[in-house]
Amino acid sequence: MNPPGKRTSLLQGRSLLQIAIIINQLATPGLGSWMAGRKIAGTGQLALSITGFLLFVVYFVLLMAGMIQSVRTGEEYPWPPAILWRAALLIFGVSWLWAGISSFSLYRQLRRTPSDSPAQPPLLDGR
Repeated sequence: MNPPGKRTSLLQGRSLLQIAIIINQLATPGLGSWMAGRKIAGTGQLALSITGFLLFVVYFVLLMAGMIQSVRTGEEYPWPPAILWRAALLIFGVSWLWAGISSFSLYRQLRRTPSDSPAQPPLLDGR
């Protein structure tokens, strides 16, 4: 059991902190933060990114349904409300920027973490 206030982390060492930063910025905003032990920030970032993604999916499904209906009937179909994709972009963007701030904090932690590799490479002559 961990003492109160101590972060629990799935990550151990520099290389895994680097992976968390990459995941946070290039894969799923919040997942890297969560993996690095920042559960509250990671959960918030994940919630925002998933909300933004789902709003965009709703917009896309409405758009495709309207286009299919338009092709079948020959009538022009009005576009889905633009507020859906704009809100999706804004919400996902906020989660990505928040993840960027967390990634910068992880990078600062990474710079303070000792290297996983030895300071001097091993000698090959058996010594």
